[in-house]
Amino acid sequence: MINKQNLPTEARTILIGNLSTGKTTIFNKLSPKNNTLFTIPGITVTLTKGYIQVKNLKQAIIDTPGSNTIFFENEDEIIAKKLILDSPSANIVFLANAVNLKKGFALFFHYAEFGLPMIFNINMMDEAYIKGIEIDVKKLEQLLGVEINTSIAIENNGLNSLKKKLEKFKPPSVSFKYPEIIHNYLNMAKQLIDSKLSNGILLSYLIGEKPTKDFFKKNRDSTTLEQLDKLVENTKKLTVKNLDITLLNVYLEKAEQVFNETVKINPV
Repeated sequence: MINKQNLPTEARTILIGNLSTGKTTIFNKLSPKNNTLFTIPGITVTLTKGYIQVKNLKQAIIDTPGSNTIFFENEDEIIAKKLILDSPSANIVFLANAVNLKKGFALFFHYAEFGLPMIFNINMMDEAYIKGIEIDVKKLEQLLGVEINTSIAIENNGLNSLKKKLEKFKPPSVSFKYPEIIHNYLNMAKQLIDSKLSNGILLSYLIGEKPTKDFFKKNRDSTTLEQLDKLVENTKKLTVKNLDITLLNVYLEKAEQVFNETVKINPV
């Protein structure tokens, strides 16, 4: 039975990642029974919720659809953003495919800007071994600022270590070199609204993502929103480029840098 409900209010962990990362397999391994299906208002896609033990406390875990893009194009890609905006105390387990790490890094960097505690799990390590891919996990932990776990989920390899690391969530410590117009927008938006707001939320609003617009409508007065919209309008006038493409390039360049520093491909 599928329940239509508001987002669960208990502590939660959200699984996020690209398509073809074994995310649902890992969800089913972490929460093998008593899972429920539900939808959330405004979204027709069905989500699965289960429960895990973290520091002896029961915590909800939610599986989200895999994402092909950084800035959403369909309902599947809206869901993770909506969950994050409505879950300010959530943790994120980010799932990446070991043979497609550049793409994984880029999406991770986008979500890292929301400032939530995260773990980075690299799945399908067996395929990486076959392709001669060698990953410097310690170096990667230093660069991302979060716990790194490696796994072969389909074989239950690495899942016990992932469960232990669920007690070690922490916000990523990654910095980005945004163009001056975006840097200025972030500074002015935080002065206008709240200095504690994450870059991720403000950048999502700048791009015009609906979940973020809905979030601000519920949490800010109309006068403040008018001022923020004017700031967004003025920022867009300062460039002929689409700002989503500009941001995408920032994350792709950072992904390339981290990949080159942590991944070695040996001949096979």
